[in-house]
Amino acid sequence: MNISITGFILFFLLLVTSYPIEAKERTPYGYWIYVEGKSYKNIHTLNEHNYEFGYVCNNGCMYYITPSVICDTTKVIDGWLIQTSGVSKRIRTTCVKHEGETILKINSEKDLTDLLEKNHEVHFLINFDVEINSLLTFNMLGFIDSYNRINNQ
Repeated sequence: MNISITGFILFFLLLVTSYPIEAKERTPYGYWIYVEGKSYKNIHTLNEHNYEFGYVCNNGCMYYITPSVICDTTKVIDGWLIQTSGVSKRIRTTCVKHEGETILKINSEKDLTDLLEKNHEVHFLINFDVEINSLLTFNMLGFIDSYNRINNQ
């Protein structure tokens, strides 16, 4: 496996800075990190701009993205998941507060997992409003193993 210096530094920073000190375990899986705390399990990755894409389980599970702009916690925001093949899927997100941070909860789970497992990289195009769109790209290397770990498979 050939990992660039930038990729290694990003991965190292992700490993040592992600989630509170209370985490009982942090295990890397490619570009993804499995984190287990007292009351949650989480898998996540960072892109080159430090935006996070992940899956957290705490009284239910959800996919999320850290937004690139401040968003209204009452607003539903449309977007697209764009696969490596170029095929896209429309997604709906909701700004929510989680562990004191504002995140975009992706309002889809099972069908999203099926798509994510098939790609080495995914892109999210989020339409915050008419003038602000964000295109976020995430490396999926390690996703399948970390997803199986969080679901005890």
